[in-house]
Amino acid sequence: MFPLFTTTYYYYYYYYYYYYYYYYYYYYYYFYYCCCCCCYYFYYYYYYYYYYYYYYYYYYNNYYYYYYYYYYYKNNNYYYYRNDYYHYYYYYYNYYNYSYNYYYY
Repeated sequence: MFPLFTTTYYYYYYYYYYYYYYYYYYYYYYFYYCCCCCCYYFYYYYYYYYYYYYYYYYYYNNYYYYYYYYYYYKNNNYYYYRNDYYHYYYYYYNYYNYSYNYYYY
């Protein structure tokens, strides 16, 4: 299971380190998707899970290196039912090793 909210980054120069921590409380998730004149309704039934996400980006001399590691943990002992769509906790920490590390969204 991948994160719901992702951001695209463009990297220049050297080195970029990204640490991502994702933690879900919710179990019943309502999702509305509208495209053109059609709207779709989805609902997902989730277990409690703990998501540990680790990114390692390296961009240098027109070469792009990408190291990816994630840790995923589900705990079935916790079981909730929520009617109010979803609740999530989202936390991220960015660390830039070099001062001339440009990025944009």
